Amino acid sequence: ISLVATISGVTCAVLMPFIGAIVDYSTRRWEATAGTMALLVSTNLIQCFLSKGTWFPLTVIQGTLGGGAYMAHQVCLFAYIPELSRDPADVPNIMTSTKIYETVAILGFFVLGLGLPLAILTGCGPDNEVTGAVIGQVIVVMIGAPLSALGISMMRKRPALHKLAPGENLATIGILQVGRTFGTLRSKYPNLLGFFAGYTLWESATGAVTTITGQYVIEQLTGLSFTFVAVPMILCVIPGAMMALYIAKKRLLTSKQSVIAATVLFTFSILMVAFFAHSPETATAIFPFVPFVGMANGWIYPAQRNLLFELIPGGSEAEMMGFFQFCSMILSWLPPLTFIVLGNALGGDLRWALMVVPILHTLGAVILFFACDVEQGKKDIANTLSLRHYGDEAESGGMSKMDDVELTNVMTSSNDPEESANAITSTDDRTASVSSF
Repeated sequence: ISLVATISGVTCAVLMPFIGAIVDYSTRRWEATAGTMALLVSTNLIQCFLSKGTWFPLTVIQGTLGGGAYMAHQVCLFAYIPELSRDPADVPNIMTSTKIYETVAILGFFVLGLGLPLAILTGCGPDNEVTGAVIGQVIVVMIGAPLSALGISMMRKRPALHKLAPGENLATIGILQVGRTFGTLRSKYPNLLGFFAGYTLWESATGAVTTITGQYVIEQLTGLSFTFVAVPMILCVIPGAMMALYIAKKRLLTSKQSVIAATVLFTFSILMVAFFAHSPETATAIFPFVPFVGMANGWIYPAQRNLLFELIPGGSEAEMMGFFQFCSMILSWLPPLTFIVLGNALGGDLRWALMVVPILHTLGAVILFFACDVEQGKKDIANTLSLRHYGDEAESGGMSKMDDVELTNVMTSSNDPEESANAITSTDDRTASVSSF
């Protein structure tokens, strides 16, 4: 399990700059969104042919193409997020809603993916487990593909946010852009850079929680089904997301404090699991702490995106969201790999290998606390917010000043009718992307 996660993490980290370049430097953001989703659905379709003889190549496909397509698709989607509303107060609602919808979908899959095989198949054994896995993938494709197509059809094209300089190309500009973005952050937006530095660490831990705890339950707490751990964990994601929304709307904590509090809850929960549930005899001690892991997971995602939205400079949304996704992937391989290495070094005892998760959460929170002054960060971007696209501009039938500039630039600098058409199309109903989320 951890090996697949490591392979997927490395693949995603390599692909992110290229996908970010497509979003930033071309008019093909919508096409990239649709294409990555098609690839993701295709990798799930291939999993329907799982068998004893095909499991290894399908595992490699899932860890490389599947993982890469998933994260590339998120880069494309996240580039739309800052455009969804002009009012920052709307962002917590949007972020919480997306997390709740995602969780409901996961729970629905658990019900169908676990319940249907149990209803059809009789008895236990490797053959039935393989058949059950195939049924699960069929469900994913049959339900996920049409819903994804519907959502993407409601999104709109966007103009290129930047132009390639002479001698540059999409194949290499992504890597160069990572360096440029880092330089821009360091010189102009140091507080946003502090957020990204902390986020890189705590997100690598958050993203690995399910993978690592799954392997921990299976191998360390032998005899305990991970299903009984995963279901309450997922259920508690929803109250965690609702708690993040309540905290934001009531202003009980600042966005920064909310993120730090979520990492503290994560750290506490995993530490308690390691201390109290560390053998088959103590396996049931995991259950009191599972809900807190789920709540922390539901809390941290909307909280960190709310904080990021407060710090993103206008006109750089796709660039910064691409960097956000790059940071989420650049160390995603580290926790599962460390978990494997420490587990083997300790003779198969995974109790202390689990410590990689709270350590990374704590380090990320410390960096955020000391390196990110949110109020100063808001002042740093204040004069750029007029460059941001908003959904209500198109809804009112008007175009922003930035839209006029972009449209004029594209139409006067290009003889390509398709490019000019894309620029015009990009001013269509931007609020449609809300529905896709």
